[in-house]
Amino acid sequence: MIKATKFDIVIVLIILVLLSLGLFGLPFFMLASAAMIFILLTIDKSTTGVFLIWFFFNLATIWSAIYKINISGLIAYGLALICFYSVNYNHKIKFRKHIAVFIPICFLFFVFYCLGPMHSYSNEKMIFIIYKGIFFSICFIVLILNPKINYIKLIVLILLSTYQYYSYTNIELNWEGPSNFLDFGSYRIFYLGAFDKMQDQLINYQEIGLSSVIAFSFVLNLMPSNKSSKLNNLFFYLGIIASILIVLYSGSRQSLYSLPIVFFMYLFFEKRINRKKTLQYLIISIVVIFFFIDFVYDDQSVFKAGDGDTIAEKIHRPYEIIHALDLITQKPLLGHGLGGFTPFYNNQRYYPHNIFLELICEVGIIGTLILITYLIMQLRMNKVVLSQKAKSKFLLLPVFMALLMRANLSSDLTETVYVFSFLIAWISLNNFNKKVLKNANS
Repeated sequence: MIKATKFDIVIVLIILVLLSLGLFGLPFFMLASAAMIFILLTIDKSTTGVFLIWFFFNLATIWSAIYKINISGLIAYGLALICFYSVNYNHKIKFRKHIAVFIPICFLFFVFYCLGPMHSYSNEKMIFIIYKGIFFSICFIVLILNPKINYIKLIVLILLSTYQYYSYTNIELNWEGPSNFLDFGSYRIFYLGAFDKMQDQLINYQEIGLSSVIAFSFVLNLMPSNKSSKLNNLFFYLGIIASILIVLYSGSRQSLYSLPIVFFMYLFFEKRINRKKTLQYLIISIVVIFFFIDFVYDDQSVFKAGDGDTIAEKIHRPYEIIHALDLITQKPLLGHGLGGFTPFYNNQRYYPHNIFLELICEVGIIGTLILITYLIMQLRMNKVVLSQKAKSKFLLLPVFMALLMRANLSSDLTETVYVFSFLIAWISLNNFNKKVLKNANS
């Protein structure tokens, strides 16, 4: 069983204190960087690779700006692949076999790319689907199939990276942090106000929120039990507080709405929780939900629902959703091709902020049904179950729900393609568990 150390506890406590007091700036950024490098050099290579691909690649743009290393992202990807290759255990994972499941998805999107407008944004979209889809598939396959993944260190690294996002905003744009401990959503207000001043959009409050929800999902796997150590129990509660606090400060609505859904999914599928504990957690959950609802309907809160009577107006996406429905009406069967949601005269990135609307707009009902049918067939053929775990006792559903919620509330396939990548890794789990069981019995 993975155990938390005093170092892990201290790092999370420091992050909590710095966030709560609004202490940021270059010295703190460099200290966080030093702690991150130390952890990456001292943990297993699989955990290092997962962090570099999944989380550090976006952070690398900020490192490039601070430390003047212009190829930080490429270095991160290169080191991640070296880490995966160099771990002897991973040689038993047949990457080619698992990646082959993703190839038909790439082919489907390529067909609709050829049927689409083929402007610069659709070109970018096709490239991102292929390379991000494959890289994230490798990342998630290692995450799910390798029992040596250190989730505690991964959580600490994610929290350090989110703190660095905040700290960079202070360095570059003089953000002073939350005015008080309860000044939730302050980062988003500042971010949107300073948006026009940014030469390069290196910071994204949604990325901070999503990373924190993922950290929250990993922390749930450390739910205290009779067998867990005192340090692990302490780390669990500190990790929960830190991840929720970072989401609240970020002002990312999609992430805030994801937290209770992820938590309820965990409660429903986690069998270690007895009825008494389930009741306790449900009571806590109800309190938390009312706490969130208060923000949603508070007129002064950035988390509040939009004005209006329709769903589109309440989720702040009236134009995107109406535009999507118009496009679906025009070409319901085959859609407008990859990138077809974006007007032909506009090469900028533009999307409906919902993966299902995006799919139906661009690959039509036929393409969407082909994609869903293919994934369902793969899931059924490999007998995938929702609560399935790897040998490492990693609960899949909360992490997948966090990714799926992001895909349905923001961004487009250039980022949300990782939903399919995660499913590919999930599909490979059942065969892997059979192999492990067979080797154990032989």
